[in-house]
Amino acid sequence: MKSCKRCWNAVPTRSRPTTPLLVTLQKVFEVSGMVLNLKNSFQQISPLHLACQRGHVEVVNLLLEWKADVSFRSIDDRNALDYAIDFSQRSCVLTLIKHKTWKESLKNAYVDSASGC
Repeated sequence: MKSCKRCWNAVPTRSRPTTPLLVTLQKVFEVSGMVLNLKNSFQQISPLHLACQRGHVEVVNLLLEWKADVSFRSIDDRNALDYAIDFSQRSCVLTLIKHKTWKESLKNAYVDSASGC
């Protein structure tokens, strides 16, 4: 939990959430120390997958600021970028590929199996 608060305090005030949903998410992160890469048991998708699937760019930005794992794959071997592309969420796609972890976002099951990684 301490590391989550430390991360939150490192986020510049101007980029902290302002909408009720984002403020609530921030409080959940702070109070519970929620694991960002927690996955549901059915589809094995993370909060980042879900935000990309539904086009919630502000949530995607918040999760990326909190260092959500962009390379994490669902049970069907797709990462958050795959979900954003598959569901035509252009703004989420752009957010992921503009982020400093863009190289990890571009890795998918096909690239890894072809390279032997």
